[in-house]
Amino acid sequence: MVERLLPGGLDVVGFYLLCPSAAFAGGAGAVSYLAEAAGKEGLAAGLPSLLLLHMDSVSGAMALRELPAGLRGAAPRPAELRTAPVLDQLVTVTSRYPLQLDLPVASGKQELQAAFQAAVDAAVQRLGGAQGLVGGAVASGDVQLGDLAAAAGAAAGPVPVELLLQPPASLAFCTAGGGKAGGGLQQGRAEARILGAASLSGVLDCRACVHRREPAAAAVQGLCADVRRSLQARLDALLDAAEQEQEAAAAELEQQQRQARAAGGAIGGAAAAAAPPPHPLFATAGAPGKLVAVALPRRAFVASSAAGGLPFCDYLFEGESSQAMLGRLQMLLPWPQLAGAAVECLEAAAPPGAAARPGSAGGFARGGAGGSGGSGRAAVLPCMLVTAGSVAAAALALAVGYMSLQ
Repeated sequence: MVERLLPGGLDVVGFYLLCPSAAFAGGAGAVSYLAEAAGKEGLAAGLPSLLLLHMDSVSGAMALRELPAGLRGAAPRPAELRTAPVLDQLVTVTSRYPLQLDLPVASGKQELQAAFQAAVDAAVQRLGGAQGLVGGAVASGDVQLGDLAAAAGAAAGPVPVELLLQPPASLAFCTAGGGKAGGGLQQGRAEARILGAASLSGVLDCRACVHRREPAAAAVQGLCADVRRSLQARLDALLDAAEQEQEAAAAELEQQQRQARAAGGAIGGAAAAAAPPPHPLFATAGAPGKLVAVALPRRAFVASSAAGGLPFCDYLFEGESSQAMLGRLQMLLPWPQLAGAAVECLEAAAPPGAAARPGSAGGFARGGAGGSGGSGRAAVLPCMLVTAGSVAAAALALAVGYMSLQ
């Protein structure tokens, strides 16, 4: 939950315990369980161990210990603890990541979740071997990020990094088989009926925090990690919101039916007519020829001074205010400054009425520039670019429609 609030380059590497030393010594089993649970939650992704900071609530002494990630019963090992100010040594790097991914939509949540995961994997796969340019110079491992930023004249503020990506080869159509064409839902999951196609199209606002003495290549790695984390968080939030809306609609319908039975009224036609419409993500289940547009949550950042010097972020759903985002942040970060903090969102909402248009030959065509669709594929919302000063913001939208497999 906390990691989704962080930019690239920053990770949750452990947790802390505030208790007396006697309680800590007698709670080895509970500590081991916490380490195992944290590993399952992905907090130690890519790390061989978790860090545990014990703060004695009586004496105030602090001790650092190391725990193997995801391994129950392992005893914590002593680790060296050093403290030093680091926030003023971090450099914030920014970039824009263009996204264009197609994936199938199947009949159930598990299949849809697998397809979304495949989209994330495919996006990350394209980032393999990415290079970065800072002020026209390659962000290599031979120069420190601080020196490269100073040479580019951006040492005092966010450093723009231009990501150079390898051209996509077989990522034009990814499935739930890890982004490989022909896998996933089509192989080994023949029982999962494909109902449509979803296309992710837009530009992501990516940021990372890197120590200025790190190699400049670390900035590229941080931005690549941010792409995965941000895209994963958006898709997870979208799917969770869709499921919650479906459950709420089902509960409302059940309550209406109970009230109708209690009143002795007819349940059939009236109750069925009162059933709320399904969430757009699942709307194609009952209407396989229908095109549905669903906006992905937009990423927004809190002003760094109000967030302790770090650019914490969260995601805004369509029609949601910045105050709702600040309320969620305050639940995890109880800082009084967050109440009136400024919120920065460079990703524009999809304009109303920007729907896909029917194409010719029984298929659909992409709206706006970007070519036409073929083979009966579904259309997608075009990537809407909005220019504000010198900053390019983009609409990030998802369209679900009918796809004819031939």
